[in-house]
Amino acid sequence: MNIDNLLFVPIDIDIPDTPLGKMQVTHSRPSYSPFWEFEKLLVKVNSWKKDLGPYQEYLKTLTEQLPFQDLHHVRFTRQLDVVKPHVDIWPNSVNADHYNKYKSTEPCGYRFVLKGKIDSLKIRYKDKILDANLPKVPCLYIINSTEAVHFLNQDPERMTLYVRGFVDVEKHKDLLHKSIIKYNDYALYKD
Repeated sequence: MNIDNLLFVPIDIDIPDTPLGKMQVTHSRPSYSPFWEFEKLLVKVNSWKKDLGPYQEYLKTLTEQLPFQDLHHVRFTRQLDVVKPHVDIWPNSVNADHYNKYKSTEPCGYRFVLKGKIDSLKIRYKDKILDANLPKVPCLYIINSTEAVHFLNQDPERMTLYVRGFVDVEKHKDLLHKSIIKYNDYALYKD
């Protein structure tokens, strides 16, 4: 199983019941990202905000299941509009050492979809649009954050937990291999 060419696959992990009724994004829509409203849950690397509420503790519990050595970015989001094509990490968006580390462990962009449609995410690769479907919601998936140009169709109230950092490479690879076995029909690869 070659993960080097992997663009996307759902991840085989247990997601406890989601307390959606209690989840409220507490920040407004930023001008530089008009299709989301979001709440950052870290104040710095590996340091969570103080006084997390019950739903924020739930999000922290989800994140703790992932194979990260260092957490750099944990963001709870609600989709407000169609999300335009983009990559999550590009060379000037983080320092060069971080970019190279992310690039060397791709795919490494973990996303929990807590509410939303299973067929909203699309990936543009070369001249093709690929359907990055989920088997169910809630669901965790991984995407190549530096190469997979992706976008979302209209999915009102889609709630996701975006997690980024440096992975424990062996645990990360083990989880990817396990997930590809279970979700091979959903996996998308580069040519």
